[in-house]
Amino acid sequence: MKLIVSDFDLTLFDDNYDENIKLVNELNEEDFMFVIATGRSIDLLKKDLKNINFKYLICSDGSVILDDKFDMLKSITFSKDIIDEIITLLKNDSNLVRIEIDENIKGISGVYAVFNDLKYAGERLNYIIKNYDVSGYVSTNGINIINKNISKVEGIEYIKKITGINDIYTIGDNINDLEMISKYNGYMIGKEVKNFKEFIEKIVNIWETLISFFFCYKKTLESNLRLDIISYDTNQWLCLR
Repeated sequence: MKLIVSDFDLTLFDDNYDENIKLVNELNEEDFMFVIATGRSIDLLKKDLKNINFKYLICSDGSVILDDKFDMLKSITFSKDIIDEIITLLKNDSNLVRIEIDENIKGISGVYAVFNDLKYAGERLNYIIKNYDVSGYVSTNGINIINKNISKVEGIEYIKKITGINDIYTIGDNINDLEMISKYNGYMIGKEVKNFKEFIEKIVNIWETLISFFFCYKKTLESNLRLDIISYDTNQWLCLR
């Protein structure tokens, strides 16, 4: 059994989303278990989730883990005093466009804030990290504030523990995916993949190519099939041998 863990935005959820769903749903459940790991809250994820055959969801960068029935298995929240102060700080910022708060019955698990200027957003994030006991990162349109003790890797390790699956493949496109891509059999996909050359050794340029690799792998489990880089300067990323 192999565990496939995919980021959502600009990885699974892109211009080819419907086709991607079809590819995922064609995976043999006896050989593969599919997991989505995202920075989105579960509420934001649900509106775009559609009919995907997933087994687990890792939301808010690992703060919240749910099963395929949307039952919450794990939730790590902020200290109330700290997160209330951070949210007040953000809401009083004149450059704030919007704020999204991931809150469940146990508390607040994550905060996403969009600003008029991304450089300013980064400066704001640095201030928050320096003055409060939290972590975070700049994403495409804003900043994600997360608990210092969580990550997508922590979420994967939790699922690894409860399933007993050690053969893990990860797929992502952004800075919050780097740790899981580096730790496991990781692959970076997307148009901006060149930005991550120094971090990632195994790269593919489209989701369908990667899924095709898994199909090939499934059919040749005894042949030590491997995915390697051919070149960073060509679209022919996939090398099966």
